[in-house]
Amino acid sequence: MLPVLAPGRHLTMVGGVSSATFLTMELPITRVGFSVGVSVDLQFLDEVISDGADPNCSDRYGQTVIHEVSRAWSVDVMRFFLDRGSDHLCSDQFGVTALHVASALDYEDMVRYLLVRKADPSAQTLLDQQTPLHYAAKNDAVRSIRLLLQAGACINCTDYKQRTPLQLAANMERSEAAQVLLELGANAGVKDSDGQLCITALIGRMSHVAQVALRQFHLTDRMTRQQYFYLNLLEPNAHTPGDDLPGAGISEPTTPVRQSNTNIVHRKQRTDQRLQIWNL
Repeated sequence: MLPVLAPGRHLTMVGGVSSATFLTMELPITRVGFSVGVSVDLQFLDEVISDGADPNCSDRYGQTVIHEVSRAWSVDVMRFFLDRGSDHLCSDQFGVTALHVASALDYEDMVRYLLVRKADPSAQTLLDQQTPLHYAAKNDAVRSIRLLLQAGACINCTDYKQRTPLQLAANMERSEAAQVLLELGANAGVKDSDGQLCITALIGRMSHVAQVALRQFHLTDRMTRQQYFYLNLLEPNAHTPGDDLPGAGISEPTTPVRQSNTNIVHRKQRTDQRLQIWNL
């Protein structure tokens, strides 16, 4: 069995070949702009894998060598194992993949490489059902957030409590991650399974970021010279006629543009009101 690699340790392998202790030689491994003192003998690893060692074997937590490589080793080491049959899509017993690990640590080069190798940005953990984007958001990993979204990750994906990455960032006071997610289009009008509004968490924990989020609840119509405020989205528990409609409350709009039919109705009402509350 090939155990998870860890910097500075001697590794033992069993499986297809007799037990052996890796006698390592010093090789500099560069990660995210700084060097980590680690040791690895890739030539010896290549020999034992060729002799039958399984590069996908796991420890008692279901983690393979790929999980450790994605945490603290260079992209070259990851490439070495993937070229020899390691599966970067496999998850541990908690559903955590290598992309989850690299995203949480904001290991930009590793995240980029894993995505090039078709790692799944929508993979969910088993218990909390969180994606790599959730892991990046709750760890303030802004570079990972941008890479994951560029690769097609859903910005408003939800976990087991219906929390989006933005809501996790707000709850855990990760202001940089929240700022980036808002800039890239995250919805601040959603609420989790407990009824907690994302915008409420933003206002309570990071007011400067909440000012950016509040723009989603305001529209200026230059043609009619009117301003529209989505005040009902700030108080979603208030009963409105739309609450009785099938599917009401399942998803809340971010901007008025998504409610074109309602816009037309209100634009026909030529009143002098500067403030209008829309029942979406």
